[in-house]
Amino acid sequence: MATTVMDTATGMDVRRNRARNLRASGPGRPRRLGAACVAGLVLSCAGWASAQSAGTGVGTGGGSRSLTVVPGVRTSVAVSDSQLDTAARGTSYLFEVSPYIDAAMSNARTQGTLSYSMRNFSSHAPDGNDTYTRHDLRATLNSLLIGDWFGVQGSAAIYNTNASLAGGLSADPAASRSNNAALRMMSISPYVQGRYGGFASYRAQYRYDQTSTTDNVMAGLATGSHQVTLNVTGGPSFNPWGWAVTSTGSRREFSNNVNLQSASTVATLFFTPSSELRLGASLNYLYIERFANSDGQSNGWGPGVSVDWSPSRRTTVRGSITKQYYGTSESLALAHRTTRFIFGLDYGRSVLQSNNAALLTFNPGSVFSGGGFSPALNPLFTQLADQGLLSSNDVVLGTNVINDALVRNRTLTASVGYLMPRWSATASAFRSVRETVFSSEVFGVANGLSPASFGLFTTRGFTLTSNYTIDSRNSVNLSATLRDSDIAATAAGAPATKVRLSYYQAALNTRIDSRSSASLMLRRTVQSGDGIGPGNRDNNAIIGTYDIRLR
Repeated sequence: MATTVMDTATGMDVRRNRARNLRASGPGRPRRLGAACVAGLVLSCAGWASAQSAGTGVGTGGGSRSLTVVPGVRTSVAVSDSQLDTAARGTSYLFEVSPYIDAAMSNARTQGTLSYSMRNFSSHAPDGNDTYTRHDLRATLNSLLIGDWFGVQGSAAIYNTNASLAGGLSADPAASRSNNAALRMMSISPYVQGRYGGFASYRAQYRYDQTSTTDNVMAGLATGSHQVTLNVTGGPSFNPWGWAVTSTGSRREFSNNVNLQSASTVATLFFTPSSELRLGASLNYLYIERFANSDGQSNGWGPGVSVDWSPSRRTTVRGSITKQYYGTSESLALAHRTTRFIFGLDYGRSVLQSNNAALLTFNPGSVFSGGGFSPALNPLFTQLADQGLLSSNDVVLGTNVINDALVRNRTLTASVGYLMPRWSATASAFRSVRETVFSSEVFGVANGLSPASFGLFTTRGFTLTSNYTIDSRNSVNLSATLRDSDIAATAAGAPATKVRLSYYQAALNTRIDSRSSASLMLRRTVQSGDGIGPGNRDNNAIIGTYDIRLR
């Protein structure tokens, strides 16, 4: 099959802006339409619960209606001077027609969101023509079904990512014809909760996840995961003291019929001498199957301390140090804001056990990014994200190179934002160092690479974004992103990998009326690589989009 033509990342940006408050992600589902089925179940359950409790209304929002449904169609045309996947020169065209639906439900007992887009592409390039369809789905549900004590959470997602560092890395992976992997994920989680007066509250939860990729591109991902969590938290009777005990057991299932188990218990004692300060001391137990320390132990006890300090409404400091049997886990988050500025710093060192460890992305506005900021710590960054002013090139940091093994992870992110009535700017820089811990008995890596082929995976980069509002209908956005990825070879004769990727883009956005909008974007993509990387290639494109909501 012919390879990709060009990027249409505008589609991703417009879709994110359209569904910014509807978007969510979650782990797993192996069949192609599985996540879509779960998403339907999500909204069906949400609709049932809503109707039982509050009387569901359907409309375009406002008033007391609890359900909002917004269908629409997005179209785009991209003209490019090259093909990223092949580095071949020549004028290429990419047309997209994408019907979508965004829905949200919220009442006293149920909160649910759904954002789905069927992205239909028609590619015309010197190496041939092609048509293909990509599905993009985000759905979440949290609903109390019986009283206030029994409920269910669920999520489903289908999204596209670059399948390999060895191919051309598209800013919009869905538009790629060859270097593309569709990730299908589903999660369902029933829970019970309650209180014992002012003494304590409890929550017991079971979670089941499923994950799969197109053509098993990421072979090391766990196909299923089971997790049981029990949390008991002390009530207000103990103020200014507090306590909590959390126990978790999990089992991850792999396609080769191998299971990987882990268990943990954390007991924490808190002291809150004032509204600005909370101190914590903890004792933890951790067991991770097949993950031994230098003494050959796969379990152990360790102490920990934490601090939450807010000396003012503008400044927040959160930090923790925990001794684990495999080493020390650390976290530090600093945030300070003024009337116009916000500054932030995040640092973390830990071992990732999630079956999404390979799928973490850098997004300066996301708490789930493996670098980045919590909206709770940085309300101005949340505001910037809501306005579409944070550049979020969600490119998977590891793809098939860092698969679902245990990952020793260190991240450092620094950001600054500036906000004026009509002009804003952000700057974010990050560095991530990940070391994958393999077990040849369990884990395999796609594309014929052996676990011994690479060691440390280092990613560093920065993003600059500026937005200027011309008037109530028009705005201009400028952004630049640079990211370096290095994979150090550990085996004799194994190739090292170096990939540098940069995006430069300028966009004019206009709101035509209350239901439609359009944009015109100029983008330059430059990519270079050594080892198994894609080599040197560049792409210049002009992209026009038109988005109309049908109600």
